[in-house]
Amino acid sequence: MDLSKEIFWDVDQNLLNFEHNCRFVIERVITRGKLSDLRKIMKYYGDQVIIEEAKKIRTLDQKSLHFLSSIFSIPIENFRCYTQIQSKEAHWNY
Repeated sequence: MDLSKEIFWDVDQNLLNFEHNCRFVIERVITRGKLSDLRKIMKYYGDQVIIEEAKKIRTLDQKSLHFLSSIFSIPIENFRCYTQIQSKEAHWNY
């Protein structure tokens, strides 16, 4: 799959197993990818796989969480990252 290089800046994309590491790929595309990258993984994995894997992600920023909730019409309470919010404050947002 040909995704933006910035998404996997720390991983060799040629060695990445898109089937075995689907949650990792979905998380990276959602948080760091472009809309074109999202369309590619939606075509590759299908909506249902993306929904089920996204619900299991431990941490997502608020923007990504609300974006997923909006495009797939899923209440944010159904996402693991929402129900298990860390008690430690996030870093300052400059």
